[in-house]
Amino acid sequence: MLTKEMATQIQTYWNQSQDPTVSAVQQFEAMLRAGLLLARATINIVDAAQNHWDNSSSGAAILAATDGEAAGGGQYDVEYIKEIQMMYLSYKAWLIADVEATFMGNPVTVDKTPRELIMQAPVVPAS
Repeated sequence: MLTKEMATQIQTYWNQSQDPTVSAVQQFEAMLRAGLLLARATINIVDAAQNHWDNSSSGAAILAATDGEAAGGGQYDVEYIKEIQMMYLSYKAWLIADVEATFMGNPVTVDKTPRELIMQAPVVPAS
């Protein structure tokens, strides 16, 4: 989950990515580390939201509500929540899909899924 420490680390990496005194590669890697940490936090949030949907009464309450209204004392229109739930499901499907793209004019297939690439990225301490 996103912690204060992780948020500080993301900010530190982002600041490094904007530092004109380091090389362009160092800036890019700092940006990459910030993005990977944000992606990890997003994966954890989506997993937690899905778990909550599946194991609480919120999913049933939202599905039972009428589009155009909020359910269970919430503030979001249930139609919007359903759209976000579909986005989460689509995101989760992408996380386990094969990675295939054209890179510099050549077709490339990566042996790891996006989830594996994100969650298994090496940890580099923020300086």
